[in-house]
Formats: sequence, structure tokens, C-alpha cells
Amino acid sequence: MNEKALLEPSPGDPLIIAQNEQQQVVNLADQFEASEVKLQMDRSIKDANSYFSENPVPREKMNEYANNWFVQTYYLSKRIISTYLRNPITTYAQLFQTLFMAVLVGTIYFQIGDDQGSIQDRVGALFFMMTNQAFGTLASLNILLEEREMFNRERAGGCYTTSAYFFGKVAIEAPILLIFPFIFAVVAYWMVGLQPHLINFVIFVITLVVFAGVASSMFMTIGAASPNAIVAQIFSPVVTVLFMLFGGFYVNTNNIPVYYSWIYYISFFNYGFSILCYNEFNGMTTSEHDRVLVFECPQLPCIENGDQELYALGLGDMTNETVYWYFGILVGMMIIYRFFSYLFLRFFYKRNN
Repeated sequence: MNEKALLEPSPGDPLIIAQNEQQQVVNLADQFEASEVKLQMDRSIKDANSYFSENPVPREKMNEYANNWFVQTYYLSKRIISTYLRNPITTYAQLFQTLFMAVLVGTIYFQIGDDQGSIQDRVGALFFMMTNQAFGTLASLNILLEEREMFNRERAGGCYTTSAYFFGKVAIEAPILLIFPFIFAVVAYWMVGLQPHLINFVIFVITLVVFAGVASSMFMTIGAASPNAIVAQIFSPVVTVLFMLFGGFYVNTNNIPVYYSWIYYISFFNYGFSILCYNEFNGMTTSEHDRVLVFECPQLPCIENGDQELYALGLGDMTNETVYWYFGILVGMMIIYRFFSYLFLRFFYKRNN
């Protein structure tokens, strides 16, 4: 083999193959430029430009977004569901927390009885179960906060409207968060041994679910209004504890100072706790014999029945109609909080373009 043969590259050499492929790409591009297809595309583009120059579309008829609101919401909802399916560990953790707390409460107050000591235990159990639902929805802080940068970027790019994103988020994530209060109520109610009537159980479940919905909406609003997660995590416990303090458990409703009464009226703990106490101590059954919860009273003075305990709690003037009003107030609070969440999302912390 001579020296010239050694210096000549072989056809199978990788460098030669790469050069040939590059040459083919260049040749294909040149061929497309000279093809009839390219000429037809140029003519079509030119005709379209000429048409829209002569027949401009009125600005009011132009669509800012490629798809309508319903299509945007549909695909955003699909993306949220896909995110949940890819990260199921969060749902599993919340389920474990719910079952653990339900069993814990159930074993602490197991079959609570009807002696004098059970009165305090019933009140404490009701308030604790309600408080647990409030703090169990803390994850709502991140519903609008964790994706803020992505949302601002995609909204600025014209991908979707604020309302489509907000509705898609709320429609998917809110029901998931409200499943856990239902599970908690089903487990804890019968273990504790509260009123053994179906109507009382149904009202208890509805109250916890609606109460959790209000708490979730409040945390969502705090998250939407906060510049970052750290600020949200600082303010959310402060607001929650403030509402807890004026919820009717730590301070009797008759002893709240006048200058703090406004906090009492905006505290969703107040309305939730009042409904739960009335539902438990008043009975609300169709049988007159079972209407009032009766406690053992070995010696006077003592609280003999549920109505007396309601008076002691400052709830002696509550009626069935009051319960309906309180449910309406809680639902109204939920709507108002979510409305403010939307406003904060719409107008606060926009991306600087």
C-alpha cells in the first residue's frame, strides 16, 4: 500500500459522510427555493396580503386569543388534572393527614357519653374538628401563588384570559380539597359519638365542608394578594388565629368587647361553631321526646340539657332559621373571598414586559 492511498479518505469515513449529508441539506433547500411549491406559496401569501390590505378587519371584530373562553378553560383544566396525576404524592399525604386526624379525634373523644364532663368535651371536640379543617386547607395558599410566573408569562403571550385560568384552577382544585373534610366528618362523627340522628350527621358534614370551603377561599385570597410564599405564610396564621379567637370558644360571645365586635361578625369560625353547637345541643329531630339532649346531673347545680348549654355559650337565641342564615353567610363569604382572589390575580403582580 503506497503513501498516496493512505492519505486519501475512504468513502466510509465519518467526516466524508457528514460533509455529504450537509451538502444534501443545502441542495434540498436550493431545490425547494426553485420548486413550484415555493412559487405557489409566495403567490398565496402575496394574494392574502393584498386582500387584507384592501379589506381590513375592524378592530372590534379581531380576536385577541386564538381560542374562545371555553376552549381555554377546557385545556387548562386538562393540564391541572395531568399535574395531579403526575404528582399523586400530595393527594396521598393529604388523605393520610385527614384519616390520621379523624382517628386521633375519634380515639380521644371516643363515645363521649352524656355526663357533665362530656359537655366540655363536646364543645372542645366540635371546635377542634372545625379548626382542623381550617388549617387542613392551608395548601390553598399555593393554588394561585406557585404558578404566578408561568401564568403571567402565558397571559402576556396571549395564551388565555385571566378568568379562564382562574375558573379552570378553582373548578378542578377546590372540589379535590373539599373531599377531605367529607372523609374526616364521616370517620370522626361516629367515633366521637355525637348526636345519633341522620339529620344531625348531615348538617355536621355540610357545615364542615362549607366551613373548609370558606377557609380555602380565604387562604387563596391571601396567596393571591401576597408578593411571595414567605409573606403568605406569615399572614395566613395571623388572620386564622385572629378569627379563631373570636369564634365563640375562647371568648364567650356575651363577653366580647364592643370595639372588637366587628371581628366577631366577620369571623367564619363564629358562624361555623354556632351551627355545630346548635346542631349538637339542640338536637333538631322530629321527635319531641328526643328534641333536647339530656345530661346526667347527679347533684345541683349542673347543666341538665343541651338548651342550657346553648345559653351558657351565648347561643340561646339561635333557631333553625338562624342556621339557614349562617349557612348563607358562609357561602357568601366563600364567594366574596374567591372574587377578591380573582381581582388580585387579574390586577396584582403583573409581569413587566
